[in-house]
Amino acid sequence: MRKKSILSFLIIGIILTGVLYYALYLHPKETYLFLISDEVKGKLLWGYMDKTGQEVIAPQFIDAANFSEGLAAVSTDAGWGFIDLSGNFVIPPRFKWASSFQDSLADISLDGYSWGYIDRKGNIVIEPQYEDASKFHGNFAAVEADKKWGIINTKGQFVVAPQFDRLFRSDNGLAAVELDGKWGYINYQGKISIPIQFDNAFPFSEGLALIQVNKLCGYIDSTGKMLIAPQFDSAQPFSEGLAVAKKDGLLGYINNKGEWVIKLQFKYAQEFSEGLAIVGNINSKNSPEFGYIDRTGKLIIAPQYELAIPFSNGLAAVYMYSKKTMCYLDKNGVVVHCGKWFQPILE
Repeated sequence: MRKKSILSFLIIGIILTGVLYYALYLHPKETYLFLISDEVKGKLLWGYMDKTGQEVIAPQFIDAANFSEGLAAVSTDAGWGFIDLSGNFVIPPRFKWASSFQDSLADISLDGYSWGYIDRKGNIVIEPQYEDASKFHGNFAAVEADKKWGIINTKGQFVVAPQFDRLFRSDNGLAAVELDGKWGYINYQGKISIPIQFDNAFPFSEGLALIQVNKLCGYIDSTGKMLIAPQFDSAQPFSEGLAVAKKDGLLGYINNKGEWVIKLQFKYAQEFSEGLAIVGNINSKNSPEFGYIDRTGKLIIAPQYELAIPFSNGLAAVYMYSKKTMCYLDKNGVVVHCGKWFQPILE
C-alpha cells in the first residue's frame, strides 16, 4: 500500500513538473502584438501591447508597423530596423524605409528612391533597384522599373517583364494589369488570360474579381465570365462571402450571386474581417460615425467613433480625433486599451 502511495505521489509530481516546464519554457509566447501610441515629452511615439491591453514594449519609436512573421519594422533617429516580440533589435535601424516581412522577405529602401528586399537576418537578397515594390506572396512580387510594372521571383528575376502601367497580383495566379487606360488579367508567364477590356479591374478574391464597365461595377470569374453583371455605382472585393456594393447613394452587402443580404442603408461600409465589418452614417453634427455589424447585418458595436480599423487578431483600433485618443476594442465593444494619438505637425 505504501509503495502504491509513493508511486502515485511520484506520478503526480512528474505531471506537475511537466505542466510547469511547459508553462515556463514550451508554452508559445504571444505571437502577435498590437501597436499603441502615447505622448512622450511632447512627441507621439509608438510601442506595443498584448491582446489583454498590457503594455509589452513601451512607446519609444518615431514610427512603427504591425508585427508580421514575428518581426516589426520600427523607425528611430537612425532609420528603420526590425525588432522581435521582446522589443530587441534583430535588424539594426539603417534603412530609409522598410515594410513588413512576408514570405520571409521585406521590401526596403536605403535612399528612399530605390527598393529591394532583405531576409530575416537583414541581408540584402535583392539589391535596391526598383522604383516601387510590393510584398512577396507565393514567391512572387510586383515591382516597378522604368515606370512600368512587372513580376519578379525571389531571386529578383523577372518572370513578367515590366510593361504594364499598373499591376495588382491575386492569389489565383492571375494579375490585374492596366495598359493604355484599360484593364485585363495576365498569368505569371505574362500571357493575357482575360482580355484587356475593362475600365477598371481588381485582384481576385474568393474566386471573383471586381471589374468596372461604363462606370458600373460587377464581378467575373477566373475565366472572364461575367457572374454578376455591372450594375453597382461602386463596390468592393468579396470577403467572408459578402461584398460591399453601392446604389442610389447607399451601401449594403451582396452574396456571390449578386443578391442583397444586408440591405442598402449605410453611407460608409468596409469588407468583413473576422466576422465583423465597419459601417457608418452621418450624425446630427454632419460628421461620420463608425461602428461594426455582423454578417447578418446586426449592429454589434454602435456607431460612435470618428475612425475605425477592421478587426485583426481579435481586436480593432478606433480613433477619436476630438479627444486625441486611439483605443482598442474586443468583439463585444469592450475597451481594452486607450492611448494618446494625434496628427503630427509637419514643420
